[in-house]
Amino acid sequence: IEITLPLSIQVQSKLINVEEEKLKERIEIVPEIVCVRSGWCQECPDYLTDDQFFPENIFVSQDIREFDTYSLARIYLPLFRHNPATRETYMVKKANIKVSYKLPPPLVLTEFSTDKTKYSAGETINASAKLVNVGLEPIHDLQANLSLINLFGKIIASASSEKFDLEAEEFKEIPIKLTLGGGFQGGNYRAELQIVDNQGRVLATSSKYLDLYSGEIIKFSLPKEVEEGETVEFEILFKNYDLSEVEAIGKVSIYDHEGVRIAELLSNPVKVKPGSTGLLKVSWDTSGKEPGEYSALPTVSVGERVFLAEPQEFIIKKREKPTLTVSETQLLPSAKFSPRCGAASVVFKDKIWILGGWAGGSDLDGLNDVWCSSDGVHWSEATSNAEWSGRFGHAAVVFKNKIWILGPNYVWNSEDGIHWKKVVSNPEWAPRKRHTAVVFQDKIWIIGGLASGEWLNDVWNSEDGIHWTQVVSNAPWSGRASHSSVVFKDKIWVMGGWIGDAGNPSNDVWFSIDGKNWEKAPSPGWEPRSEFVALVYKDKMCIIGGRGTDWYKNDVWCSSDGKKWKEVISQGKWSPRAEHISLVHNGRIYIIGGIGENKLNDVWEITIKEKSEASAEYKIYLSSRQFIPEPGISDTLRSMLANTSSKRIHVLLQFYHIPNNDERYELSNLNVTLCSYVHNNAYFASIPTKYLTDIYNLSFV
Repeated sequence: IEITLPLSIQVQSKLINVEEEKLKERIEIVPEIVCVRSGWCQECPDYLTDDQFFPENIFVSQDIREFDTYSLARIYLPLFRHNPATRETYMVKKANIKVSYKLPPPLVLTEFSTDKTKYSAGETINASAKLVNVGLEPIHDLQANLSLINLFGKIIASASSEKFDLEAEEFKEIPIKLTLGGGFQGGNYRAELQIVDNQGRVLATSSKYLDLYSGEIIKFSLPKEVEEGETVEFEILFKNYDLSEVEAIGKVSIYDHEGVRIAELLSNPVKVKPGSTGLLKVSWDTSGKEPGEYSALPTVSVGERVFLAEPQEFIIKKREKPTLTVSETQLLPSAKFSPRCGAASVVFKDKIWILGGWAGGSDLDGLNDVWCSSDGVHWSEATSNAEWSGRFGHAAVVFKNKIWILGPNYVWNSEDGIHWKKVVSNPEWAPRKRHTAVVFQDKIWIIGGLASGEWLNDVWNSEDGIHWTQVVSNAPWSGRASHSSVVFKDKIWVMGGWIGDAGNPSNDVWFSIDGKNWEKAPSPGWEPRSEFVALVYKDKMCIIGGRGTDWYKNDVWCSSDGKKWKEVISQGKWSPRAEHISLVHNGRIYIIGGIGENKLNDVWEITIKEKSEASAEYKIYLSSRQFIPEPGISDTLRSMLANTSSKRIHVLLQFYHIPNNDERYELSNLNVTLCSYVHNNAYFASIPTKYLTDIYNLSFV
């Protein structure tokens, strides 16, 4: 006979009476020994004496009040008793079982809640227990206990409410506050609430799970694709929620496509203050690694605590040897404007504009004429005597559909390059020459320069060109003049220039995402120089010419990331020079004037094309779905054109990058319609047959 008793009922007492009778026949009985405890076995004794019966006439059961993890307890009563010696057997005729129960207090826990589900060190868990006494008598001296329990069942923190009473049929909400300390391992914890009486008995309980943070990886950055041989840069942004400063070490584990770990990379230790973030950097050289898919798992260790984030995948692509085609063409040996150096220039309304400069001789103030050209060959003088005084070593930008001239101590602008307006005299920044200016985040920025013998490393910006704000008075890069600045990949870049304190040119490269916080890039490899030009051409940052430690330069270096530089032209057809004009217009680099052995007014045009070497008309990589046409116009296409009378055809156009607005404008001028994006910066396009060669000659095609 098996009797089950629910454990939610407290057993006050139990009584079991059994009435037996002797069997009339002598029979052989092998008794089945059953458990007298839930979940365990009790073995039969090895021997029995003549006066022993087995099982004995004692009925054992586990005290139900001792159970705290089972849902019920079992009582077993043997129906037969047998004496092997006398072969006597008795069978149970009747069993009377009497169990007295003590009813629990009529307390109902209707709700257990917390103000949120995620907490960090130092925060307070504001919990609430809603209770109701459904009985007719009051319940006194109750208390709510809140415990935080980890996955191993260990209590890491606890708190209790004030003692309280519940009158009959009363509803009450009890608040419990538990303030978290520091130093715990982040993760999922069970918050357990118990309502106990004055004897410590648990009358009601409930639990829920909370996420606790003592730190967290809030961002894991890496490139999605790299070429074999390149270095992968991993960045882990870790936030410290703890109450004290911690030392964090980042680790990135690299796994191949089969899930085999092939590398473990550690960062340098970084101290992170409470509530702050720390950037942990790790790099991995992919030289010798097979092209394919890889995954990177980031972790951060703080002492014995480890913080995880989701792994991310990246691809190592097979490096294809590029074919670099450089074209250098002299458009004019001597333009209509006078030879000059130190002029400012911009591209504005689809024209190149030259603003002032220094012609040498007795004119120490410089020129104040303005020249423009749409093609670098045909030049027009917009004005021979602009409203602003002659100057050189100034800076110019295009901002809000106007040309702006900045320096030495005035700000001018013009809507047409002919008529000029003085916007402000003596702005907040000190008068200066040989500074740089860029447009970034919809503001004009002024960077460094030379002011009354002082080499500056300050940064200013303005939203309107009138009111100026000093972003930083003393940037980490040395005070300098005749340097270059560009905006590239959402950063301001400052490089090279004449370092006044050192008394020589430099080749350091710095960048900033906000103009205030600056980071130094690796050494670029090109020689120190000043009075050179930096520009952005075909998704690359390039520097051109300048004055080195010994003589003028006529080289060109380019970089796709500001860290690795490649010499594109070591010695150009154009003569070595500095303080020249270089800018990008219609997909071409123009080099104009400057100073070398003499002051110059020649005009050169440079195009740089980099095409992938392909052995077929195009390659299809199924794994990444890349379509890479062979350089040039395919023979198949030329054959089609020779035999078609169609005014338009459909072709596959491969670009170096997704065309920007200016490039799309150039395409529209040639009546090109981009129909459908393929992959790898390629489009199916509808083009006029007569413009095929013109389209191919676009620098970004």
